[in-house]
Amino acid sequence: MAENDTLSSDIDRLTAEIQTLNIEIKLKGNNNEVNNDVNYKRLVDELEYERERCETLNKEMDELNRVNKEYDNIINNMTERENKLKEELIIKERDISMANEQVKRLKHVKDELEKCKSKLNVMEIVEYNANPAEGTTDLEIMLLGKVRSLEGQLAPLRAKLCDYDDIKVKLEEKVKEIHLLKDLLEKGSGSADGGEGGDGGGGLGSMYQHSIPYSKEEGTPSLLDITKQQ
Repeated sequence: MAENDTLSSDIDRLTAEIQTLNIEIKLKGNNNEVNNDVNYKRLVDELEYERERCETLNKEMDELNRVNKEYDNIINNMTERENKLKEELIIKERDISMANEQVKRLKHVKDELEKCKSKLNVMEIVEYNANPAEGTTDLEIMLLGKVRSLEGQLAPLRAKLCDYDDIKVKLEEKVKEIHLLKDLLEKGSGSADGGEGGDGGGGLGSMYQHSIPYSKEEGTPSLLDITKQQ
């Protein structure tokens, strides 16, 4: 009888423990389901964030590629313009060299003319621009003829001297354009190496396009005109 009571008590205890364990298992199962739902939502949020980030990075990469291509085109155009300006500079330097030779000849003719005028003044003959036929002696006729000849040579040389002054001014403008072009090339290279961040659409490309008004009728203005506009 005592043994039966003990067994019955053990059975009741074990049954209670089993019920307790079942309750704990159910609670843990519910907690796991809740945790799984939280983890799933967190993973979905992370995946959505990464997807949006990838789209943003792809857009930024496309923009950087576009800007790099724009920089390359601008640098190529500026390099071609620099080469063209160098060729023009060589031609202008050659023209100036020829003009200098003409100026030397002009000075020589002028010196001879001054000598002839001095001789005519000393001899008190007719004015140097008179007709050589008006001379009264062979010396007068010779001097008047030489003066008239030198005056004829002097007129076109004076005109060429004026052209030389114009060429000199244009050459100085071309030299300024070359210096400005080199500065823009250096700035463009610096922007391409270190200025790719930011909004991507600014930098040298926007500055160049904004600074250079262009139309098919007017053509591309010179760098000196661009600088004056800025």
